[in-house]
Amino acid sequence: MLPVLSLVSLLTAPLAAETIDRVVAVVGQQAITASEVDQQLRLEALFNRERLQIAADQRGQALQRLIAIRLIQAEAAMAGFLRTSEEEVQRRLEQSKQELYIDGLPFAKALEVYGLREQDVLDFWRQVIGYERFKDFRFRTGLEVSAEQIAAYYEQHVVAEFRSQGNSSPPPLDEVYEKVEQAVIEEQTNAMLEEWLKEMRPQTRIVILEERQTPAANEGEAAPEAAVQTRTPQR
Repeated sequence: MLPVLSLVSLLTAPLAAETIDRVVAVVGQQAITASEVDQQLRLEALFNRERLQIAADQRGQALQRLIAIRLIQAEAAMAGFLRTSEEEVQRRLEQSKQELYIDGLPFAKALEVYGLREQDVLDFWRQVIGYERFKDFRFRTGLEVSAEQIAAYYEQHVVAEFRSQGNSSPPPLDEVYEKVEQAVIEEQTNAMLEEWLKEMRPQTRIVILEERQTPAANEGEAAPEAAVQTRTPQR
């Protein structure tokens, strides 16, 4: 999961020093700060069980994902989507606490390593759930795939993967049909979401204040899954 986020947490210096942060992009009327980008990278690294990297290219990619998130949030708000249930957010948090993270670290210790708080994880899941609901309602609902598409995916992915591992006996299609069907639906849903994001960018005022950190706008369009990506231009 990518899958997929409000993750604002101002960078603060020790003792009584002044809070330091800066705006790195504006989407419509919503700002994205440098600390949001850093925190996005920390959360993604935590849940992907990866070492934390906050280099310029990683920051640029994270900024693009946050821009996609802002576009989704704006559309969901205009469409009147119901707010994410706090009960569901808490349930995801409790599930997170039961898991192990990089190097087998328990949840609390992993938060320390990645410089995160429990509230940051709550905000992350609130954002992810909102993204999932938007994607399902806007693109997945009513989506149907043909038996031919399912069979093609099975050959191209399931059978090919088994053969690449030296196993010439993949499970028969009828045994994994439902899983393959869901994989095809997910693939098509993600493709439709990416296309929608490409359409939305030119229609929305997006100002990036740190071009040197940011890849091309349509390069690797990413939504929060993350991982995790038709209104007036002046949103």
